Amino acid sequence: IMSSTLATRRSRRDNTTTTSCIAPDTTDTNHKYTKEDDRPKQQGWWTIMSVALCILLLWAVFYYETNIAPRTNFKNTVTNDRSNLQRNPFSDKQKHETSFVTIVMPSVVNYKERERRLTAIAKTWGPASHAIYVIHNLQKEYPTPVDDRIRILQVPSNITFDDGLPRLYHVLREVYQNYEFDYAFFVNDHTFVIPEHLCHYIQTYLASANKNIYVGHALNNQNDAFNSGAAGYILSRSTIKDFIQALNAKDPNCIADGGNKWLQGNPGLVTANCFQKSLNAIVKDTREAKKYHRFHAYGIVRMVMGKVDDWYRNKHAKLNDLLPNIFDDSYAQVLKGVDCCSSETISFHYVESMETMALHRIRTELQTNPTMNDTNLSKLIQQVWPSDAKLLGGYARMLPSTNTEDWTNLLFVLRRISPKGLADTCHP
Repeated sequence: IMSSTLATRRSRRDNTTTTSCIAPDTTDTNHKYTKEDDRPKQQGWWTIMSVALCILLLWAVFYYETNIAPRTNFKNTVTNDRSNLQRNPFSDKQKHETSFVTIVMPSVVNYKERERRLTAIAKTWGPASHAIYVIHNLQKEYPTPVDDRIRILQVPSNITFDDGLPRLYHVLREVYQNYEFDYAFFVNDHTFVIPEHLCHYIQTYLASANKNIYVGHALNNQNDAFNSGAAGYILSRSTIKDFIQALNAKDPNCIADGGNKWLQGNPGLVTANCFQKSLNAIVKDTREAKKYHRFHAYGIVRMVMGKVDDWYRNKHAKLNDLLPNIFDDSYAQVLKGVDCCSSETISFHYVESMETMALHRIRTELQTNPTMNDTNLSKLIQQVWPSDAKLLGGYARMLPSTNTEDWTNLLFVLRRISPKGLADTCHP
């Protein structure tokens, strides 16, 4: 009998000391504990410790999945994981299955504010534009992901921030290899994009992703046409494919001296040369009704007030002489006031983070309440727009006075670029 009792106690002890997420059953109706037997207390402590350990492990797994894993996945999305290949078609309301991505390159201006700009983009136009952030240092440039629809393209460490051409070549290869899309819109992190207008333009005016297409805001650079990198430009998938093939073939029109600092800072001039001379992707007049520009190299305030630089005006001249079948004399004029901007405006540039948030808020409010009167719209603008010139950045301008024609024109243009109908019918 004693032997049997000891064996039973041993068995119970062995079973209850195993770490498990289910508390052991210590009930035994056939056994009476003696005063000398304190094992039930020990078993109770083991149960508490087992449950506590399981809770700790479950919390650790949850924390990793929600905080650590997403950060790792962001870094490797484009460069390593082919399972993330995706198309980004328009909504079911759309006629076509056209898709696009927006490549957000690093701006060479005011790098220290890049984190704030990328965060603002992620909170506003980035997700709907299928943004892909081109990043050198994730911890410095975009340490806290805001929206998991934003993709990250990590630039290799052997390509520095100043290596504009190698970076662009790398990005074109990576995007083509790792994403399925019909068109790619190239901008930098100083750009404000209106996603539904980009969608509408691609769907309505661009013929086929199987053709070489290179469109944006055309300028004249010493008798060579190119599209402003500040305003952004659209490439078809076919253009990118043929450009990569030209690079591989060492086409002299598509490569440049790596030591040329000017070209490193303006790599778009090299690609423009290649697109037009080797790929037959010619710039186009993208104005609405041959008058109102859709892509802008400055912010909305400078465009409305006509406060643009002389070099910018000069680069609109003589495009009609260079490409007479595409441009007419009117292209040489940079319009201001209510004529500055198309109702289908796609981009503004030199937009810092707080202006991005403000412009997004104003457009959203106008689309929600199209009949908002000028008094309430003026109050909203003054409430949300940065009042400190430092927050706007050195290339932007402060709001005009409210009792001026510039202010009236600004209200008109803000309404003009915020049509509710277009957002309903063509939102990515």
